[in-house]
Amino acid sequence: MLLLCLDTATPQVSVAIGEEGAVLGEVRLGRGRRHAEQLAPAIEYLCRELDGHPMTGVLPATARMTGRLTLGYRTAIAATTTAFFAEGRRVRGHEFHRTAIDLETAVDPAWHLPDGPEGITRPRLHASYLHLHWTATPDVPARFVAAARTHAGLDK
Repeated sequence: MLLLCLDTATPQVSVAIGEEGAVLGEVRLGRGRRHAEQLAPAIEYLCRELDGHPMTGVLPATARMTGRLTLGYRTAIAATTTAFFAEGRRVRGHEFHRTAIDLETAVDPAWHLPDGPEGITRPRLHASYLHLHWTATPDVPARFVAAARTHAGLDK
């Protein structure tokens, strides 16, 4: 199973995808504390391609630049149950990006938005443009830590 790892605790943002103890792809961005602006490009880097240019290919999707800015608050519904969210859970989040990700047909979306499906999810992966504030979803950080501990073999 894939595991998405995010580190936003320092000025250097890190995003990685791992499986069976190996890092499949990672990106580190050290441009100050503008994490929301940096995470979307990091996720695009993990796609198969961006505008026809090869990327790492870790995520089964392609990314493309669009001519418009997607910006604003969204109400989303979890599309499937993962370690972080139960299917059907409603959340509020914020989007800020100028790209779109086209999912492959075998991929489960992370969210149902009014405009259609968004993001990628697997049992231990939740990749999305939707930025959630953890004070609005206080159970999610605990679930995230529990999933990381289980994956690392710390909870036996």
